[in-house]
Amino acid sequence: MPKKRIIFFDVDHTLYDPFADRIPPSARNALQAVHAKGDTVLAIATGRAFHMLSVIEDVLDLFDLFVTINGRIILHEGRIVHDDPFPKEEVKAIKSLFRREGLQHGFVGRDTHAVNEGDPDLLARFDRQRLPRPVTDADFDKRHAVYQMWAIAPEEEHGRIGAALPHHDLVGWLEDGFDVIHPEKNKGKGVEQALRLLDIPKERAFCFGDAGNDIGMLASIPNSIAMGNASAAVKSHAKHITAPLAEDGIAKALQEHGFLD
Repeated sequence: MPKKRIIFFDVDHTLYDPFADRIPPSARNALQAVHAKGDTVLAIATGRAFHMLSVIEDVLDLFDLFVTINGRIILHEGRIVHDDPFPKEEVKAIKSLFRREGLQHGFVGRDTHAVNEGDPDLLARFDRQRLPRPVTDADFDKRHAVYQMWAIAPEEEHGRIGAALPHHDLVGWLEDGFDVIHPEKNKGKGVEQALRLLDIPKERAFCFGDAGNDIGMLASIPNSIAMGNASAAVKSHAKHITAPLAEDGIAKALQEHGFLD
């Protein structure tokens, strides 16, 4: 049976609750119910790489499509259908800036990720987010394709650093960290690419998100839903607001929009 609709879900603080270290049971049950009906594509749209999705391992088999690393790699039914690493010269320029600034920084590859130095406090941040620890490799980019870069800097410095990267956006994560994202290569563009690949019109697409890297997706999809735990800035880009994740926000929104009838 052709699938008539598609729902994209962010992971952290949308499906996965890092404070409780779980997917809320109501969200899991709702996903299983939608999947069982068979008329809707369930999709993940995340800043994580696929190898970082162990936090939702018990529901991975419910999803047909994965828009990963903010749209840089898309997998459909286990096959990579879109693969778009950073150009090598772009990586080199960003890396040079981070080195000049003396910033701890890292690289995200297809199957692994790396940090330029193995600082224990930095590695502990990955543990808190249930992210696999990166390898320590300051020259990771010389041997691997790079799909995303990030750095750690005081939040008050982000604006100044961003000014040195005028063709990119800085999106905050992990306290004072930030990802470097090209404005035309963000999660919103990745979702649009996925819709073209599956030949599903935007009007039949829904999405859930909560964070800064979800803004492109929430703004792009007409049936966008921000979690109640999202900031006011993120909510302003969404068509609908649901309850927070910990208050059954996923299940309530799926019920409200007719997916659980």
